[in-house]
Amino acid sequence: MRLTVFALFFALNSFVTVDGVAEHRPLLPRPQKIQYGSGQLPVRGLKIRLVSPPAGEDLFAAQELSRILSQRGGEPVLVEKETGPGVATGSTITLERTGAVDALPVPGEEPGPRSRESYRL
Repeated sequence: MRLTVFALFFALNSFVTVDGVAEHRPLLPRPQKIQYGSGQLPVRGLKIRLVSPPAGEDLFAAQELSRILSQRGGEPVLVEKETGPGVATGSTITLERTGAVDALPVPGEEPGPRSRESYRL
């Protein structure tokens, strides 16, 4: 299952810039490959948008991401709970669950890019 919600939570919590100074913290789970770019994502006016009907875990992740970004960036980051297709305006982090809510790995589950815990940024 690809769960963008948690990916963005860990990714943005790992390298949010404040006053132009980047902090480097490891991503969890550890990605197989990282390629850093020179882009920036301004926190001012940033929104978090859920596009699939959110489970409790999704709302929790979105609210935690909002709290951390708001605290570190000094600007409020709102969570839009309206779901469904549509065009996001402005700077938006879009969270979309693409699989079932499974709390724990099952016996014999293999890690890797095709596992349900994989993510992309």
